[in-house]
Amino acid sequence: MRTSTGRRRAERDPGNAVFGSIGWLFADLMLALALAFIVAVTAAPPLPPGAQAEPTTTTTTTTTPPTTTTPSRPTGPALELDPVKLEMPIDSAALLGGDAGTAQGLRDRVRADPRLAGRRAGLVMTFGGTGGSGQGADVTRGLAIADRVNGVLGELGAQGFVFDSTVYRSFISLGSPDALSMDVYLFKV
Repeated sequence: MRTSTGRRRAERDPGNAVFGSIGWLFADLMLALALAFIVAVTAAPPLPPGAQAEPTTTTTTTTTPPTTTTPSRPTGPALELDPVKLEMPIDSAALLGGDAGTAQGLRDRVRADPRLAGRRAGLVMTFGGTGGSGQGADVTRGLAIADRVNGVLGELGAQGFVFDSTVYRSFISLGSPDALSMDVYLFKV
C-alpha cells in the first residue's frame, strides 16, 4: 500500500511549504513590477485629430545673431475666450407663441449690436429664464425660450449675419422669463 510522499514531506518539513509559497509570491510580484515598468516607458496615447501636444519650434540661423527659436502657432479657426454678452428684455409669451413681430424685434436688436458687426460666431450659449428657483420655476419653459431664441439667431445666420454655421446650446437661468441672456463666442480675427 502506497501513501502520498508529498503529505509526508509537508508534515516532516512545514517550512518547505511556506518557502514554496513565498517563491510563487515573489515571482508574481516580479511579473507585476515588469508590467508596471513596461507601461511606464511606453509612449503616451495618440492625440485626437487636430490637437497638438506642444507647439513646435522653428530655428532660424543668420550671420549676425547666432540662433533664434520661435514657437509656431496652431492654424485654423479659434474662438475668443471672452464672449460678447447680450442681455435684453423680451416678451417670452409672445416669442413662444410664434409672434413674428417679437421675433423680428429680437433680430433687429441683435443686428444693432456693434460688437457683432462684421464678425462670425462659433458658439452661442442662450439662457432662458425659469422665473426663480422655487416651486414656481418652470425649467421646461426656460429651455423652450432658449431654443426659440436660438432658432431666431439661426434665421439671422441663414441671412448671412454672424450666426452662419454656429453651434447653439440652450441653458436656463433663475431670472425672469422675460429677461434674456446670451454669451456669443466669436471667432478670432
